[in-house]
Amino acid sequence: MKSTTLALLLAVSILVVSERTLQVDAFLPSQQLHRGYSQHSTRETSFVVRNYEPLPNDSLGNFQDNNARLNQPPESEDSLKTPSQSSSLSESTTKASPPPLDDDIQDRSGPDPRISGLEVATLLMDALQNTPNPQKSLELCFLFSSDRCRAAVGGSLEEFVKYANNPTFGSLVHCQDWRVLSVGPIIPGSMHRGEMQTVLIEITKPLTVRTVLETKAQDERKSGRRRPTIEERIQARKQQQQQQQQMESYDQDDNDEEFSHIMDPEEDGKKTFLWTLQKERRPPRQDCWLVHEVLYKRNAFLQTF
Repeated sequence: MKSTTLALLLAVSILVVSERTLQVDAFLPSQQLHRGYSQHSTRETSFVVRNYEPLPNDSLGNFQDNNARLNQPPESEDSLKTPSQSSSLSESTTKASPPPLDDDIQDRSGPDPRISGLEVATLLMDALQNTPNPQKSLELCFLFSSDRCRAAVGGSLEEFVKYANNPTFGSLVHCQDWRVLSVGPIIPGSMHRGEMQTVLIEITKPLTVRTVLETKAQDERKSGRRRPTIEERIQARKQQQQQQQQMESYDQDDNDEEFSHIMDPEEDGKKTFLWTLQKERRPPRQDCWLVHEVLYKRNAFLQTF
């Protein structure tokens, strides 16, 4: 009887101990995984931790249940962006798109890499011909002049305007009509300069001293309300003779730079200028076509001798 009772007690105690062992074994894996260590090998533990990907808003790196992660509603793309990214995106969308490029070179106020050498020459000739204020057209010519061209005439805008008053260039400034005779090929650049191109332009009916005096005399004759007296006619005749003598002396002196703009009879009221344009290689006007020099055709031929 006693042996039977002891056997039953021993069996019950074995069952209780085995049940507790099963509970402890069932509890340990979740705790060990949560704390980051277990009885498993270090490789398995590091594998579990390395595959862990925190949620977007999980800044502290806390572990969350996979089921809870799957049950969360999908987040929009805007919520996943940082405040700086969202603000920059909003600013870029609110900014207006840049206006299209203006193809009319007449509206441009300075050198531009998009303007070719021929367009620079035609732009300046249009300004010299059509601008009511010669000062504005000369300022535009100064903007499109290279550093070497500016240095040759004084370097400053004031000196450039003074140089433009010389007879040769003055006839070009006050021209009434012009046309392009020929356009040379683009000469490749070298280590010391950019590309170059020449444009031959002919001007017609320039405003010279002779035309000014003739126009002035015609205006004076037309504006007179009474018939001039004999004394006034004699005085006018003397003035015309003096002016004619001055004109003849000017025509004979070809080396006189002050009156070299007077037209030769064989030119038939026309003059030809050789424009040399060069592409700038230094900033801030890099890759812009600029005026290197403008030569009267007669002077250009003399330089070749």
